[in-house]
Amino acid sequence: MRLRRATALFVFAVAAASCGGAQPRTLSCPEDGAEIRNALRSGLPTYDYNPAVDLNDLVHRGDVVVSGVLRTAVRESVDDVDWTVLEVSDVRVLAGEVAQPITTFSTESVWAVRGEIDPLGATVTFEELRFFAVLERFEPAIGGYWIDVQGLHVTCDPASGRLHHIIEPLPDPARGSTLNTLVATLS
Repeated sequence: MRLRRATALFVFAVAAASCGGAQPRTLSCPEDGAEIRNALRSGLPTYDYNPAVDLNDLVHRGDVVVSGVLRTAVRESVDDVDWTVLEVSDVRVLAGEVAQPITTFSTESVWAVRGEIDPLGATVTFEELRFFAVLERFEPAIGGYWIDVQGLHVTCDPASGRLHHIIEPLPDPARGSTLNTLVATLS
């Protein structure tokens, strides 16, 4: 009986893997820049919100503002809620205070495109991807922080490359800034 059950589980696992499900992958900057942004934007809802009037307004909407290296992204489900979960490193706190180092934060997302592979259905690892984020403390969020609607921006070149918004753009006049410019402004 155990042998049949083990064989059945093995056959199921092989069949599931061969159906073309999401596979872990690595995306590199700057070669895969558009694909990185598309993966991070996948499954995000359309937002109805009041945009920040300037960078100061955006910073004050969040509990903490950080920059660092974006290492991985994956879509996870917890208690029937789907999240885009971002793992980060080398985090620098630019505004606000944190009790413990931030290593993960998230935002709600849903992959609802039936018949297509979820770009974040398996872990995506990023090489050389830097980020700027405005976060709000939110206990249900994976990592305990939720991304503000105007608060996630990425770049492959922090010194001279422009930041690309993932959810909604930065307010004017910060729009078009480099990561290093924002960091210097908030430091």
